[in-house]
Amino acid sequence: MGEYMADWGRMENVLKLCIQELLGIDEVLVQAVTSSMMTRQTIELLESLAEASLTPHGAKKVKDLCNKLTTRNRFRNNIVHGYWVCHVTNPQTGEAIWLRKYDPVSYALAKLPNDHEKITGTYCFTLPQLADTTSRLEPVIGALADLQAEMPSLRL
Repeated sequence: MGEYMADWGRMENVLKLCIQELLGIDEVLVQAVTSSMMTRQTIELLESLAEASLTPHGAKKVKDLCNKLTTRNRFRNNIVHGYWVCHVTNPQTGEAIWLRKYDPVSYALAKLPNDHEKITGTYCFTLPQLADTTSRLEPVIGALADLQAEMPSLRL
């Protein structure tokens, strides 16, 4: 969990560097601009700035990356705002796994039966799934850093 949050923090920092690049401001001002924004809002700001200041090709690259960030942000919310539960997988042997469970806010989602198969992929995370999710952040961080370095050549 700690490794995931450390990587997520790195990703948020590179996201702010991209915004800083597009606005042409220093790190103090970008912090002032983004300090009260949620990650979803920061992603939306990056996408809007790219649309306004980059070539269509550059704006599409940013939009595609922002779509990935939005998906990962949903996973992040489920992971961070969840809680640990012990789920017995075999009552006869007492075999169990730890899950990070997220209770959805939506009434429709809350009516899902409490059955492991339906909730594991979307609303619960096992320790191996947390590790896998963490490993999928690194390529996104790298893609954001590459994009930030490429932005000057993508300007209108």
